[in-house]
Amino acid sequence: MSGCVEIVARCSCCGKKETYSMSEAESRVYLEYLKYGRELGYIQDLFPDVPAWIRSGGIDQYSNGFCICPDCCG
Repeated sequence: MSGCVEIVARCSCCGKKETYSMSEAESRVYLEYLKYGRELGYIQDLFPDVPAWIRSGGIDQYSNGFCICPDCCG
Protein backbone atom coordinates (compact mmCIF):
# COMPACT_ATOMS: atom_id res chain seq x y z
CA MET A 1 0.00 0.00 0.00
CA SER A 2 1.43 3.33 -1.01
CA GLY A 3 -0.17 5.50 1.66
CA CYS A 4 -2.13 5.46 4.83
CA VAL A 5 -5.70 6.64 5.24
CA GLU A 6 -6.52 9.77 7.22
CA ILE A 7 -9.91 9.88 8.89
CA VAL A 8 -11.50 13.22 9.69
CA ALA A 9 -14.33 13.68 12.18
CA ARG A 10 -16.21 16.86 13.04
CA CYS A 11 -18.16 17.09 16.31
CA SER A 12 -21.85 17.48 15.61
CA CYS A 13 -22.23 19.75 18.65
CA CYS A 14 -19.30 22.17 18.70
CA GLY A 15 -17.75 21.64 15.27
CA LYS A 16 -14.35 20.55 16.60
CA LYS A 17 -12.44 18.79 13.84
CA GLU A 18 -9.87 16.07 14.45
CA THR A 19 -7.83 13.92 12.08
CA TYR A 20 -6.58 10.40 12.77
CA SER A 21 -3.85 8.89 10.60
CA MET A 22 -4.27 5.15 10.28
CA SER A 23 -1.38 2.72 10.22
CA GLU A 24 -0.87 0.60 7.12
CA ALA A 25 -2.61 -2.33 8.81
CA GLU A 26 -5.57 -0.16 9.84
CA SER A 27 -5.73 1.31 6.34
CA ARG A 28 -5.98 -2.17 4.81
CA VAL A 29 -8.79 -3.09 7.20
CA TYR A 30 -10.53 0.22 6.44
CA LEU A 31 -10.53 -0.49 2.70
CA GLU A 32 -12.00 -3.92 3.40
CA TYR A 33 -14.59 -2.32 5.68
CA LEU A 34 -15.62 0.05 2.87
CA LYS A 35 -16.23 -2.97 0.69
CA TYR A 36 -17.83 -5.41 3.14
CA GLY A 37 -19.19 -3.16 5.90
CA ARG A 38 -20.40 -4.78 9.09
CA GLU A 39 -19.84 -8.26 7.66
CA LEU A 40 -16.23 -7.87 8.86
CA GLY A 41 -17.27 -7.46 12.49
CA TYR A 42 -17.79 -4.75 15.05
CA ILE A 43 -16.18 -1.44 14.20
CA GLN A 44 -14.68 -1.12 17.70
CA ASP A 45 -13.00 -4.52 17.26
CA LEU A 46 -11.69 -3.65 13.79
CA PHE A 47 -10.28 -0.27 14.87
CA PRO A 48 -9.54 -0.48 18.61
CA ASP A 49 -6.89 2.28 18.55
CA VAL A 50 -9.08 4.88 16.81
CA PRO A 51 -10.84 7.12 19.38
CA ALA A 52 -14.51 6.16 19.67
CA TRP A 53 -15.90 9.52 18.56
CA ILE A 54 -13.68 9.51 15.46
CA ARG A 55 -14.74 5.94 14.67
CA SER A 56 -18.34 7.04 14.89
CA GLY A 57 -17.98 10.18 12.79
CA GLY A 58 -15.31 9.15 10.33
CA ILE A 59 -15.62 5.41 9.79
CA ASP A 60 -19.09 4.13 10.70
CA GLN A 61 -21.07 3.90 7.46
CA TYR A 62 -24.38 4.15 9.30
CA SER A 63 -23.79 7.28 11.44
CA ASN A 64 -23.96 9.80 8.57
CA GLY A 65 -20.97 11.52 10.19
CA PHE A 66 -22.74 12.15 13.49
CA CYS A 67 -20.36 12.16 16.44
CA ILE A 68 -19.78 13.99 19.70
CA CYS A 69 -16.28 14.88 20.86
CA PRO A 70 -15.08 14.16 24.41
CA ASP A 71 -15.32 17.88 25.32
CA CYS A 72 -19.05 17.92 24.56
CA CYS A 73 -19.70 14.55 26.26
CA GLY A 74 -18.32 15.47 29.62
